Amino acid sequence: MNLKFPANKFAAVYILEALEHVLDARIVLKEIYRVLKPGGYMIVLVPSENWLFKLGWPIWLKTRGRIWHDTHLNFFDGSKLPQLVKKVGFTKIEVHTFILGMLLLVKARKP
Repeated sequence: MNLKFPANKFAAVYILEALEHVLDARIVLKEIYRVLKPGGYMIVLVPSENWLFKLGWPIWLKTRGRIWHDTHLNFFDGSKLPQLVKKVGFTKIEVHTFILGMLLLVKARKP
């Protein structure tokens, strides 16, 4: 939530399968924005809360995925994360889904 790097340091930042585990995703995205160079981009990959995920996640938590109980603090769908990324100041936002829509990838640029 508080990266120990100077502002405008990186051309790209990747955050894969982690944003759903933090208390305030907006703070993390603002910190990523801070350390990106102008024109730099970020890629975020999170589970997508589509119908299949909503159906499978509770079953997973009761079986082999018991260790994941209470670890997802944020849930994202195809619109929530892109809207949050835009509010932080990113532009040229691209949204892609994978694995029957259960994974959401957002790529965005810092102007």
